[in-house]
Amino acid sequence: MLTVHIDSGAMKVAMNDLARLSERPRSILQAAARSVVRSLQDHFRDRDQKSSNRLGGHRTHWWASVARSTQIASIDDTQAVVSISEPGFGLKVGGGTIRPKLAKWLAIPATAEAHGRRPKTYTMTTGIGLRFVPAGSGKAMLVQAEGTLIGPKRKGKHTKGREVGGLVVYWLRKSVTQSKDPNALPDRDKLEHSALDAAEAQLRSIAQRNQSAR
Repeated sequence: MLTVHIDSGAMKVAMNDLARLSERPRSILQAAARSVVRSLQDHFRDRDQKSSNRLGGHRTHWWASVARSTQIASIDDTQAVVSISEPGFGLKVGGGTIRPKLAKWLAIPATAEAHGRRPKTYTMTTGIGLRFVPAGSGKAMLVQAEGTLIGPKRKGKHTKGREVGGLVVYWLRKSVTQSKDPNALPDRDKLEHSALDAAEAQLRSIAQRNQSAR
């Protein structure tokens, strides 16, 4: 989980001043946090619309999942915490090395059909077996096993499908280093302005309600 910190010196001073002017500082922080969540989600959805699968085939809409995972984690009278819980997003922001945890290899899709699928899922959904081929120096491949696919039934008998075999479906690696994405998060200044605008609007709303109640 990644926690978004918007805590520059100017931001802290401005938010503290706004909170002191209100008898309900938590509502001020809540308004600011909601605005930050909306700004982040808009940014991630925009990334999703502009992204494409370089291999072709179906898309996983990973950026849309990032948007759905963005939410307010906690609020008190002094701070609000916004979190992004989509697995792998921290690597997008800071970069780093990925290593397998539950298997011996990382499986990197090499075909459109493999994109968004694990090797076992690929075999189950396509009916095509995979064969392990070592490539040396911590590298290997999963290639289509040679065989004939079974086609649909005609007159009570299965027809002969296409011949398969030899195509590289996954590249296997012991580790992969991912570079950080400088555009994974929106501009921090825009997030701060969004938070401050929402906090000021909430303070004005509270002031108007208090004046009307007198």
